[in-house]
Amino acid sequence: YYLFFIRAQMNTFSIVLFFFFFQAEDGIRDAQESRGLGDVYKRQGINAEYGGHQIPEMDIGRFAVCTCAICGVALASPWPESNTKEVRDVFIVPHSHCDAGWLQTVQGYYHSRVQSVLTTVTQQLATNPDARFVWAETIWFAMWWPDQPESVRQQFRQALEEGRIEFVGGGWVQNDEVNIPWRDVLEQTTTGHEYLRRELGDIAKVRWGWQLDMFAGYSSVTPTLWSKMGYEGMVIRFEGPGSERARWNVEKAYQFYWEGSASLKDQTRIFTHCLDGNYGDMIEKNLNFDDGAPGLTPSNIETQLEPLLDWLHKETLSYQGPIMALWGSDFQFFNASVMFENMRLAMDWINARSDTLGYRLRLATVSEYMDHLATLKLSFPTLAPTGSLQQDYGNDFEFGWPHAWIMNLTGNVSTQFQTGAPSSRPRHKQRSRAIGAQKRAAETLAAMESLTTGPRASRLNDEKIEDLLGIGREAHGVVQHHDSIPGTMSTYGSYDGWGSYDSTPDKDPCTDRSCMCLEDYTRRLAKACHALDIVTSRSLSVLTHLMNPDDPVSQSPIIMGLAFDARHTEYGDANKTEWGDSDASQVVVFNPLAHRRQSLVRVPIPVSFNGRLPSVVAHATGQALTAQVDVEGRGLYFMVDVRGLSIETYELVDDGGHHTWKPTIVDAIQSIQSRELAVKVNADGLVTAVEDKTEGVTVGVDQSYMEYHNGTGGAYVLIEVEYAKPVAIPTGRTIVGPLFSEIEQRFTDYLYQRVRLVQGCHVVDVQHTVMTLPLGVEVVSRLSTDLATGGKIHTDDSGLELHARPWKSELPLSGNYHALVQAVAIRDESNATATRQLSVMSSHTMGVSTVGADGVIEYMLHRRLNASDDQGPWPLNDTDVLVTDVMWAVGSQRLTEQQRLSRASELEHLVVVGMSRRRPHPLPAPVLTTSQLDASVQVISFYHHDLSSEWRRQDGVAHRNNDGTYVLRLQNIVEVASGGSTVTVLSLIHI
Repeated sequence: YYLFFIRAQMNTFSIVLFFFFFQAEDGIRDAQESRGLGDVYKRQGINAEYGGHQIPEMDIGRFAVCTCAICGVALASPWPESNTKEVRDVFIVPHSHCDAGWLQTVQGYYHSRVQSVLTTVTQQLATNPDARFVWAETIWFAMWWPDQPESVRQQFRQALEEGRIEFVGGGWVQNDEVNIPWRDVLEQTTTGHEYLRRELGDIAKVRWGWQLDMFAGYSSVTPTLWSKMGYEGMVIRFEGPGSERARWNVEKAYQFYWEGSASLKDQTRIFTHCLDGNYGDMIEKNLNFDDGAPGLTPSNIETQLEPLLDWLHKETLSYQGPIMALWGSDFQFFNASVMFENMRLAMDWINARSDTLGYRLRLATVSEYMDHLATLKLSFPTLAPTGSLQQDYGNDFEFGWPHAWIMNLTGNVSTQFQTGAPSSRPRHKQRSRAIGAQKRAAETLAAMESLTTGPRASRLNDEKIEDLLGIGREAHGVVQHHDSIPGTMSTYGSYDGWGSYDSTPDKDPCTDRSCMCLEDYTRRLAKACHALDIVTSRSLSVLTHLMNPDDPVSQSPIIMGLAFDARHTEYGDANKTEWGDSDASQVVVFNPLAHRRQSLVRVPIPVSFNGRLPSVVAHATGQALTAQVDVEGRGLYFMVDVRGLSIETYELVDDGGHHTWKPTIVDAIQSIQSRELAVKVNADGLVTAVEDKTEGVTVGVDQSYMEYHNGTGGAYVLIEVEYAKPVAIPTGRTIVGPLFSEIEQRFTDYLYQRVRLVQGCHVVDVQHTVMTLPLGVEVVSRLSTDLATGGKIHTDDSGLELHARPWKSELPLSGNYHALVQAVAIRDESNATATRQLSVMSSHTMGVSTVGADGVIEYMLHRRLNASDDQGPWPLNDTDVLVTDVMWAVGSQRLTEQQRLSRASELEHLVVVGMSRRRPHPLPAPVLTTSQLDASVQVISFYHHDLSSEWRRQDGVAHRNNDGTYVLRLQNIVEVASGGSTVTVLSLIHI
């Protein structure tokens, strides 16, 4: 997996290309030798050698999507080059871990604590030259910075320039890692870094990754991405069982090189500092002076510092050389003067006795610690399955191999595995994915409009479009937070302590003090959905000559509806406006992928047709297409064929529907087939096999629904106390048509399923509908196959490379659940020649397991529990109605892997469908000619970079600059055996 940058200066604009190359394979890695820290980041200016590879020079002033910051300010070390063995240097790094929503909403936390943290810390930085601080989440800085007077801004800038405060991580939030796809990690990081670049420039470059509260575990995609994004190292915390901790303590293994990618190995190697405990361990040693700890006095200082000295002794057993001690915790430093003054007394007291106590303390940033560590030429192990740092659960930290909470932390007396999170609040996970897809489409269309039509005369339109895209980016960014996407946020009141503040709906989607954190996230996503619809509709209208570029942004004639793609009709947000009784008969379809795409779409039949069936005519050819009416007679399905990054238009013609068919309905569950696939059912109406007719490969697949009852877990934790019970035998019907055939099944009053085969498609589309569950029920779909898997499944780590997940017989079921982010696969493992595989692709993250049986995949659809795992003060009483779309791919391993990768990309870049009363006239060619791209290359994102900043004022009049910057991210997936390939031609036209 390669990431490199190309920046080309054209006559009128700049384009930044991001190429991602990685190899798709099954998780086998080669051995790599360990290297010293100095070998990993030799800081030699902007072209510093990093991990054995040159970081290409970038014009950061023009664009800094993920700033590398390898030329930041380096402060001189206050100590001699060599330290005595008796005295350990302790770098105390002050920080405040500020969750972007959890018990309170974002606004609730900001006004009760975060605002005071940033304000009082800045005051201390201005008056105390020894003060240091690190800040991680850009969302809080973006809320605080605009309200500060210039004098405060200058104080902050000066401290930043002097290296006494630095941004670490720098994403919009500290994202979750186990439950979100890697694209969302990249994009939310971009949102944060771009804000810092715009407001602060190069002095805000971020050198270090920072992820401290990943209770669901750490993904190996993080070192893969961060090593390629220019981070010099990363700080995480230990997540794992006690046996692993004991061995790491002996080996002093908490600092290591982490190779994230299975295929690129040491090319994704990054130095990792792992906390041996929690990020708040130090402050709990009587050092939370602004939140309960008594101030230090001559009479109490020795006694009060005893816990700190004991803790420092423990740290010396975990690390080589100097110690980095994180001083802070959740929302700490809201009274920074009290914190720093008491810490000054503590450091003076200990440093005066360093010869006897063995410690020398100073305040520091992460950069000061890492730069000092690099001078010591220490050697560190490599975390990889064949590296020098070995462990029992693979190369990633998914659920901390898996993550375990011990009994004293919760009210449940057991070891608890936080594997409930992938299946908690699934509707929230769906909304996030939907907005992500919608955001990418809106960004791409806005960029295409700008490239195609040239500079707009109206600055207001550029600013409005950028503002609307910003609403989408920031809303999508905040819900990637590690207390959001896992579904572990509060679901009733924000509690007390908000404080008084002025707020408007534009700034705070949830201003009611009784607002739930989940409700706040949902309102933000709904607002983003509306904003992105405006951009999408407007750009589609301009690109099809239905409006002029300088017409008001909100006056678009194209109506956006729920159905992005007929396979995913429920993928949009419930707050989104439906087409309803629209009389629009013109259909506009946009394909945001780089390659030609055939998709089944559904549109409503215009009310003016009075029940008459229309025909569907493609404007490009004038030919009528085969269409199929839905069973209710209200909607029309047809196949669209759209080139990459292109628009096609169609018309519903009131001519009696000569090419439109009504399906045949059989009131019984029967086997169905298409040209490519066949789904077989037994006499009980249950699926028993799937055949790939093109390859002649059949996989026995016995599908059933199962329920776990009376579980004692919660949003975080999965605790099953009974075996899963099968649900009732289904009733249903079969629908057969020229475009698709499907089986509709009803299992219970709250559980329904649709199995569909679309002509020309190599996957089985399965739609699970779960109405409000009875309390105390967790429902799963279980696929029992005839594949000899040896109890092993393969899950995609954050949607990238597959990781083998063998069944661990020493662990309970909860310890053997994993995250299905985009796909899970099982295959014949019995011999090298057996190649059959079953893959399941999902529209959102869910929990998955092999349940200890050969050839089994079980994925959890929904949970509703009355118990609490006591890790959040609420039960998981989720009453949402859920419609989940998944795809099954069967056949040879090669074919199903192709389907897994292509379909996963489709789920992240949904077809966009709009309707208009006026006939559109799309441009004759796409902005990007992608026909010469290798078939493995996919467009991840394409957008016009910071439209509003490209205006200048002259003589009191706003003028747009002649140049603009466009960002194009490409992904190239190749087989390991092929050795990779390169993109040879990318043709840009209409510039």
